[in-house]
Amino acid sequence: MNRRVRSFLRKGACFRKGRKRKAESPYLFVLTQRYGPALPKVGKDKHLMSKLYGKHVLTCTSYKMFLSLWRNVLRMRFEDLLGDERLWAVVYDGEEENVLTQLFSQWTDLDYLYMFFEKNWNDLTAYFDITDIDQAVSDTGQDAMSLKAVLLDIRPDADLDRVFRPLDNQRIHEMILSAEKAKGRRRSGHDSWLRIYALRFEPNAYLITGGAIKLTHLMEEREHTRQELLNLEHVRRTLLEEGVVDLEGFKDLKS
Repeated sequence: MNRRVRSFLRKGACFRKGRKRKAESPYLFVLTQRYGPALPKVGKDKHLMSKLYGKHVLTCTSYKMFLSLWRNVLRMRFEDLLGDERLWAVVYDGEEENVLTQLFSQWTDLDYLYMFFEKNWNDLTAYFDITDIDQAVSDTGQDAMSLKAVLLDIRPDADLDRVFRPLDNQRIHEMILSAEKAKGRRRSGHDSWLRIYALRFEPNAYLITGGAIKLTHLMEEREHTRQELLNLEHVRRTLLEEGVVDLEGFKDLKS
């Protein structure tokens, strides 16, 4: 947790579960220790609440002060990756590079990949039947270069809607700022485990929020992919709160 936020919480702005302290208001606000989703409204957003971990409860009088601090901490900016305003990437507050640049750097970093696959060895062997960590590292690097070429070397007339697909395979209706994914591609052997996650402004226009090496069936099963879900939700809520529902609104926000 950010040092300023942690200090704020220590000063008595909140009370934790099990601690008996009189609330200053009957309205309670729940927030996560992680910087994933935006703050929920007046205790009514039960769907978001169910996703939070490390919960704290804020009183009404603390909420406005904390909200100001929260927004300060969660500032972000956006980079146009192709120069034609079709494909964007988030640069989260405190970061120098956009998320896509960071991902491709990680996915071609041998030290990072060996540590990742050692940590997630059980998933690798169970879901992909791979028993050679060198093969996993090599396949990841190859897939990363291939996916990078697909996204960043794409022709001006190419259709990004052929690259990105709905995050939820069962989705049947379009939605505002829908969650999407782009998958790495392999010509032989196992399916690629590389994923890029994005929000769709409109046909052929996307904002990348992150990505992951996805080894399990569901994103909720592991911390690193679960965090990507939270990042998607946070960026989406932030844009909606600013009135952004399409590419034109997004460009107005940036101007």
